[in-house]
Formats: sequence, C-alpha cells, structure tokens
Amino acid sequence: MKFTAAELEELADRSGGTFAVNGVQAAEGFTRRLALGHYENFPVASFLLPAAQRRHVFNIYAFARIADDIADEPNGLASERRLFMLDNFRRLLHEEEPGANPVFTALRRTRDELDIPTTPFDRLLDAFRSDVRFRTPANMKELLAYCHNSADPIGELLLRVFGLWHPVRAEYSDMICSALQLANFWQDFSRDLPRGRCYVPADILKQFNLVPEQLRRARRRRDLPDAFGDCVAHLIEDTRVRLERGASLLDMTPHMRLRMELAAIVNGGRAILNKAERLGADIIEFRPNLRTFDLGIILLKTLLRIRPAGIRL
Repeated sequence: MKFTAAELEELADRSGGTFAVNGVQAAEGFTRRLALGHYENFPVASFLLPAAQRRHVFNIYAFARIADDIADEPNGLASERRLFMLDNFRRLLHEEEPGANPVFTALRRTRDELDIPTTPFDRLLDAFRSDVRFRTPANMKELLAYCHNSADPIGELLLRVFGLWHPVRAEYSDMICSALQLANFWQDFSRDLPRGRCYVPADILKQFNLVPEQLRRARRRRDLPDAFGDCVAHLIEDTRVRLERGASLLDMTPHMRLRMELAAIVNGGRAILNKAERLGADIIEFRPNLRTFDLGIILLKTLLRIRPAGIRL
C-alpha cells in the first residue's frame, strides 16, 4: 500500500481526512490492511504471533510506516513540509484524544491497554526528522546512534506488547534491530545512492579509498573500483556479527510464539545478508529481495530449530 503526498497529508492530520474513522474497530481495520499490504523483507506481525498481540503490532507498524513514508518517500513533499507533518505526528502522539485519525485512534488503544510510554515513538520521530536532513554518517558510532532511534524502538515495542521488556533483553534486542537496519541500508544501495543517500560511514569509505560522491554518481558496478566489493563484504560481515550476537535474545524469551517470530526475523536477516554477500559489488545495481521460496526456507528453519528458552530473567 503506497500513499500519495495528499494522502500522507491527511494521515498526518487529526481529522484523518478521507481516512477518517468512527471508532477503534475501523481504525484497527486500517492498520491491519496497511501492515499486510506493504512489502517488507522482514516479518511484520506474521501468523506466528497470537491474534491478541498481533493487532497491537499492526497498530505500532502503521505509526512507524506512515511516519517513515513522510520522511523518506520521493513523494514531492518539500523538506519543510515533511518536518511540519512529522511535528503533527508528535503532537497527535501526545494528545489524549486522537480525533478521527485511524493511526492514532488505533495506537491510543494499544498504548492505553499495554501502558506503553511515548518515549520509543518519540525516538522514531527523531530518526525520521534526521532522514529529512540526511547527511552521510562520519563513523559507525554515529550510524549506530541513528539506528538506536530508527530501529531499536521497534524491538522495545515488540517486547512491551508481550510484557517482556527488560534491560537485559533490551541489549540483545537492540543488536538485532540495529543489524536489521544496517542490512536494509546495504540492500538498498541501488535505491538510496541515486537519491543522494550514502549510509556507509565516511571513515569506512576512506579505509577503502572511496568517497560518498563517488558512490552517489555510480550507476553500474563498472563505475566503481574493485575496492567497493571489499567494502560491501566488510559491511556485511560486521552486520552479520551484530545480528548473531543479538540472536541470544531467543534464549531469553519465554513466550514460544514470540520466540518463533524473533527466530523468523533473525533468519530473514541472515537470508538478506547472504543474498547481499553473493551480489557483492553488483549490489549497486540489484536489490536482494526475499522471494516466496526464500520465505518458505526461513519458515522451515524457524520451525526446525526453535528451542525452549534457556535463560530466565
């Protein structure tokens, strides 16, 4: 499901515009359709989750997806207008009465039922605002600080939906979420670079004798030196290490259905990194995607390898 600039304007307004709903049931119907109708390489509230928690994940996803589209999609909206709309999102997030807006009507129910604070949502909005004013990160520390706002809150919210938020789990959840965000960056070279966005930290580019502008101008593998392939391999291996460290979260998750969902997410990340690794420097031309066959393999691996939680918190 893709939205036009005019539709995003409506979804950032308290009235909801043509998307206005009368009641929570209609609002949750909207968030469910959005989550199930938008392609993602990683599972979004798959059938592995119980229905009671799944609807909350749909509600959270709708907030994040639409705010991300406002900040990131090439929809003709000027930067200042995008920032204004994101500010509207923040105001609606903090209002007690969401009006007829389907996103905030559904999200208010989730927040009220689960007693979720606004902090993780505010961090997401901070990341989306920085997307509007994008600049290449100076180093990995700076890029991970961005991931801390853009990705890590999603893991926190998923754990909160199941009542499993805990500081120890948070550390490993953050590793998984940041790794998945990095994997998204590397798989999206062919989309981001033509838009002037290079997420590879400047110090890593320098390590391989590359510069951001060199990547932004390139459209084919032949436009770049062989060192680009070495750089891609370095980025993928670094991301893989982070993902595997975070996978320890599975042993700390007592809820079997959530543990299966997390296993599917981790396996999806592994599959994307493997595809990206095989593409190598060709990733500047081709985007690795998960096909139906890949999803079947991920599900099979998840079902065959899932094990009881081994650590109690």
